[in-house]
Amino acid sequence: MGDRANVVIKETYQEKTNYVFLYTHWRGYSLPHLVQAALQRRCRWSDGAYLTRIIFDGMTDGEQGGELGFGIWPSICDNEHKLIVVDPEELRIGFTGNPSSEADTYKDPSPEDVKSWWTFEEYCTLTEEEIRKAYE
Repeated sequence: MGDRANVVIKETYQEKTNYVFLYTHWRGYSLPHLVQAALQRRCRWSDGAYLTRIIFDGMTDGEQGGELGFGIWPSICDNEHKLIVVDPEELRIGFTGNPSSEADTYKDPSPEDVKSWWTFEEYCTLTEEEIRKAYE
């Protein structure tokens, strides 16, 4: 059992797109709100390395130092929810798909694959209900 979910951080370096997956085993339902709280700090939005750490800090709040419950990996981990895609270069965030396991190959979603895209600023102002509707 669990409540598994992933945040996908998109990064382009030397014309190659890479992804970092931030995994939670128990906080999938609340993950969109945890990411929103991290973005609401309004710091390091365009710095992928720092923003990734800020988001992961929010995900793991109160659980640092443990050996279970969270992970960082270059491919998708076990998943039960839509992916939360964070693009620091474009300063946008969206929800897409629901890959069920690490066997699923992730590729950059096309605009029609993402049900909602928001700028970081827009996402910071969404209500809990607006986020919930988009994430379900």
